[in-house]
Formats: sequence, C-alpha cells, structure tokens
Amino acid sequence: MFQKRIKSARILPLADVGIRAWPEQNFLFGILSGSEDGRKWIYNHFIQMRGSHYIGYQWDAKDASMTFYPYAIHYLFPNMFDLCPFVEKNMIPKSLILGIFRSFHEFVIHAIDSRYYISSFLDQFFREDMRGH
Repeated sequence: MFQKRIKSARILPLADVGIRAWPEQNFLFGILSGSEDGRKWIYNHFIQMRGSHYIGYQWDAKDASMTFYPYAIHYLFPNMFDLCPFVEKNMIPKSLILGIFRSFHEFVIHAIDSRYYISSFLDQFFREDMRGH
C-alpha cells in the first residue's frame, strides 16, 4: 500500500450539526455551530417551515428533509449567506478561477490553505468532459 506523505494538513473547523437540512444550510450551520454566537444566530433566524418524507417504492428510495427559510441556495438573493453577520460571501465566476488556476481543485487547495471555506455545486460546470458554461 502506498501512502502519500503530507507535509502539512490544514483543516477548517466544522461542528457537528444536530439537525438535517439541505447541504447549503448544513454547510453554513456546520461553520457557525462551533461558536455560541453562531448557534444563537441560527436558532434566532431560521425556522423549519416545511418537513417532508419521501418514499419511492420503485427505486427503494427513502428521504426525509426539512427546509429552513430563508434558503441558502446559491443563486437566490438574499439567502442565508447574505444575511449572516459572521461570513463574507463572494461569488467568483468560473472564468476568473480557471484564468488564475490550472484546475478547480487547485483553487480549492489554495482557498483552504488561505483559511477560506468554499461552497459550490460541483456539477457539469467544472467537469472538463462536459465543458459547462
């Protein structure tokens, strides 16, 4: 078995979130839950407005989810990130990222080394075989 030696590892803190929501909410909740002020802000600003339970018998799929408002969906404005006093939200276009870095994962490594969290939908947008626009 080969093991790659890592000179230094940088780990950004994320707290365990005791609730289940959409990935965008859980990402922000994980960042904020590590501090008392962050937890208070979550509990004072977000309400579970809708819960659902889905069973797809033909695919044997089961899911239970809840939706918090305001949403954390990246393309909606304002969203949770816009309203949170503990984070600074920056939207970076793909053209800028790929103009500076050779690949998206180089950008991610640079951001983590610089102690920045990144929230992104990794779909066809950055896949080289799809050439998303």
